[in-house]
Amino acid sequence: MDDPFDTAAELAEEASTMERRAAAAREEMLDERGQEYLEGARQHSSLQRAGAAAEAEAKVAGEQAALHRGWTTSFLDEANEFDRKAAEADAAGNITDAAEFREEAQRAMHRAQESSDWVADDVAAQQAALARKADVERHLDDLRTAGEGHYERRDADEQRADDMEDAALVMHTAAAQLAEAERLDAAAADLEARGVAGADRVRDAAAQARADAADTVHQAQQLDPTHSFGTAANDGIDPDLIEMDDDGVVGVNGVVDVGETDVDDADGDGAGDGWIDPALIEIEGEGEGDDSGTDADADLGVLTWSDDTFVATDLDADTGAFGGDLADMDDVDSWDDGDDLSFDV
Repeated sequence: MDDPFDTAAELAEEASTMERRAAAAREEMLDERGQEYLEGARQHSSLQRAGAAAEAEAKVAGEQAALHRGWTTSFLDEANEFDRKAAEADAAGNITDAAEFREEAQRAMHRAQESSDWVADDVAAQQAALARKADVERHLDDLRTAGEGHYERRDADEQRADDMEDAALVMHTAAAQLAEAERLDAAAADLEARGVAGADRVRDAAAQARADAADTVHQAQQLDPTHSFGTAANDGIDPDLIEMDDDGVVGVNGVVDVGETDVDDADGDGAGDGWIDPALIEIEGEGEGDDSGTDADADLGVLTWSDDTFVATDLDADTGAFGGDLADMDDVDSWDDGDDLSFDV
């Protein structure tokens, strides 16, 4: 296995990180698509109400137009009837009745004209309402088209979240395979120590288990190509899960919460630059190789950063029950209290 997945524990931790990332992605997707759906539903409901109102207005305007057309026809008929009676009165020499009939005819014509104007207003109102209804229908069509895109995006997001979850499960499988390789390595070492035959076969089985784990990790990477897959730089923590503000790192997807952290202000702008003060770092570890299990603590004093290396000045090490063998660290042979300690990260 390549770094940083040298141990089954590292693979298991990476798988857990991937699970948290998948859960966060699914939650974000559900929230985003849910808000999108609710907004679409709100718009759809509003448009439907507007369309129904426009349709009702058009119906009422049409009914009013039909009513006023009937009135217009009736008033015109009355005007014609009064004109006929006025003509008959004139023929009979009844000037007074003829004048009265003509006045009635004029009043009927006035009412007919008024009704005709109402018809024009009703028709205009009906056309305006129908235009609004048509506009609503166009907006509903656009909303339906957008809704199809919503479901496509939702399906794509669902597939992505599924792939991320599947990748995490595959990574757990890789962790189990590597754990089996570690078990076989330990068994082979025990056989060799006791001089029992068969250690080579066990070593071969361990190597095969490691190869299987490597292939399984590759499968996980294929399933979730967007995942960074932990490196020595990020120690298996997906950068997408890290939340930062001007006060430094505030959390890793809600799992790690370091609270308020002093940060370096290299540019002097009064805001932190996201660099955690090394002096705040505390290291505690449990030593190996002693049955008492006493913890070993190290006060690294002043930490500085140089060429990708942490340098601890004035080391004060309390090795507990382990004497001078505080830990097994590469590039460090021995140290005494007050010595400088540097190690690659």
